[in-house]
Amino acid sequence: HGGLGQRYPMPLDQFHEAVGMPLQLYAPYFCPGSPYFNGTSTGKQWKKVSSDITLPGCDDYAFEDVAPDQSREFYDWFFASGKKVGMFSFEPDFMNQNYNCVPDFIHTTDQAHMWQMGMADAALAANVTVQWCYATPTDVLAAVDMPAVTNFRVSFDFCYGESWDIGTSSMLVWALGAAPSKDTLWTTTNDHYEVPGCDWTPDHETPAAELHVVIALMSTGPVGISDKLHYTNATLLSRAVSPASSVLLSPLKPATTVNSALVAQIPGSSGQSGPQGVVYVTHALGP
Repeated sequence: HGGLGQRYPMPLDQFHEAVGMPLQLYAPYFCPGSPYFNGTSTGKQWKKVSSDITLPGCDDYAFEDVAPDQSREFYDWFFASGKKVGMFSFEPDFMNQNYNCVPDFIHTTDQAHMWQMGMADAALAANVTVQWCYATPTDVLAAVDMPAVTNFRVSFDFCYGESWDIGTSSMLVWALGAAPSKDTLWTTTNDHYEVPGCDWTPDHETPAAELHVVIALMSTGPVGISDKLHYTNATLLSRAVSPASSVLLSPLKPATTVNSALVAQIPGSSGQSGPQGVVYVTHALGP
């Protein structure tokens, strides 16, 4: 509902009114002790499942999710609340940890799917699109029956570098009928702002900005910028939009790694050599 101290002092409904644009809201999972699951903020005490930080790769992931048998009802309420403050799209993050770190999911054959279906069916009913971030191949396969899950983030975080590397992971997403998506990007150096926990990389320098904009467009997924206030290169972004329709330029298929680059990596590929460097392929109709 907004109001995170001085970092985000404006309630979401006021923020939505101020910017005058629809919002994609983000919730990777819920904090331990979340008021959603103790009845203090919603008037209802939703049941929960909890992560286990002793599981492999889960020591930094203490969280709660709604119990699968209440997933549809919870997300019906959750998305209705989001739409009241301008939400049109929802992004749950760390889908791999949402599965791998929850004993109720990894020890059963149906609970994770029930949780996902509740989210996806509620989104479809509310006309909300969903982006799954850090999803596994099994998540992508499961979403074939979930039309509200329209796109998957297929890159690393921008701040870590090399988020342009989307060619191989985009292949499965595209083949199964969804859109790949690159993480957000900077259009300038943002005054060399140091993001906590992220080393400065060539990806953050000005020459890389055009590359990231082009890759984001060629992904066919959402295009997001994460510049500081007053540091966005509006001229660069204007080149990403069709002057005739004000719609983002986009190819007919996502940019994916060329087959020869993959064949060359297969053991016993008879010495076939792939292209030097990174080569993607896509196509589009001309004017």
